[in-house]
Amino acid sequence: MLDLLLFIISSYVLFIFSNGTQQGLFRLFYSITANPTISAALISLLYFPGIVLHELSHFITGVLVFLDVRSISLIPRALVAEDGSIGLQLGHVTYVKADPVRGFIVGIAPFFYGLLAFYGLFAWKPFPAELFWHNALIIYLVFVISSTMFWSKQDLKDLIYMVPFVVVIGGALWIFQIDIPSFLSSFVSSDLLVAFIKQANVYLFFSALINILIYTILKFAKIT
Repeated sequence: MLDLLLFIISSYVLFIFSNGTQQGLFRLFYSITANPTISAALISLLYFPGIVLHELSHFITGVLVFLDVRSISLIPRALVAEDGSIGLQLGHVTYVKADPVRGFIVGIAPFFYGLLAFYGLFAWKPFPAELFWHNALIIYLVFVISSTMFWSKQDLKDLIYMVPFVVVIGGALWIFQIDIPSFLSSFVSSDLLVAFIKQANVYLFFSALINILIYTILKFAKIT
């Protein structure tokens, strides 16, 4: 229970700080280059594995739920607001909306694909590893994946329509006394699941720490 609570807290902290860190780094690059295109390209190089996973998760999930997916872009672009301020969009997938349920599923997909990528890292090499380059690679991949696996406001635009759906599902689970943890444990070894959550907490802790550190530095430099 404690591991699950730590997982939720770490995920929430990352959700709060990761976007601010990305936007802050973009403004830092822009203050140096005075070129929004170059600044966006630098962000792309830094976060590229996470951007690819994020947008592919939208794309693949959209295809799996039979949405009419029109295009995918993995290239960040600068956005200029009406007040002249500069922002950043990491990438995007365009598709024809069919219903709020499938739109919501596509919107939150990057979070679960990110966890799947964490599981791949967990299966490949425990952290910390013996070799320095293993640790450096894992920290980098965890940082860019966890920093880009959360949903934007656009991704959650169908959330309001999901409230009645969640209430109905929750009511059905309560009425029929369905124990979700026991149900999941029949498919996944509980020991393996606990071990993965513990490792995921380590990943999220390091990523949250890096994001907070970068955000704080940029804040004091009055860049964010």
